[in-house]
Amino acid sequence: MEKLIEVILSEIGNPVTILLLLIVGVIFLVKFIWSNWDRIKNIADSLYQKRKKDEQLISTVDEMNEKMRIISQKVHETKQEQKDFFNDQLKYKQQSQELRDKLEQRYDVAINRSNQAFDEIKKTLEVIQAMQESQAKYEERDRERSIVVLRSSIWGLYNEFMSQGYTTQAGLEVFIETCDLYERDGGNGVVANKLKPEVLELPIKD
Repeated sequence: MEKLIEVILSEIGNPVTILLLLIVGVIFLVKFIWSNWDRIKNIADSLYQKRKKDEQLISTVDEMNEKMRIISQKVHETKQEQKDFFNDQLKYKQQSQELRDKLEQRYDVAINRSNQAFDEIKKTLEVIQAMQESQAKYEERDRERSIVVLRSSIWGLYNEFMSQGYTTQAGLEVFIETCDLYERDGGNGVVANKLKPEVLELPIKD
């Protein structure tokens, strides 16, 4: 092995040697990605689903805000109608019974619209509250699932590195990023206090 290394170092300027080194490096990289593909895919899928749910919630909240604006406008219009009604009532108080009946009908319509508007506001607020509670529960479940997936990936990488007695640069980067995600999601301290330090102490072989 030492002679082989000496030969490689002596021929390092040779284009063929450089090409062989590149090929070996690509093979090791592909092998690492292939052996850890399920873990990488699970992490990527988890992050994608979380981002997709966040975007859906933002879109839904925007729609609710638009509905609230429309309802508020209706309430304002209803109040204006009520004000107009009372002004008309004072103006035509002395007029015929027929006119008074029409004014009473307008009043009933205005009251019904007002009640409907307030009912819509109440229902909208209940929907928003239910959505917020549902989103909070979903985020908590998603966080727990993410922690489980990340913990499994971390232990898998840790066992692999400790078994072979060294790490690679690419593998170490994936391990550190996975540990950081795990800690940000609220994972326990065994990763930061035990697994991560032990892996960082291993030699790096490219």
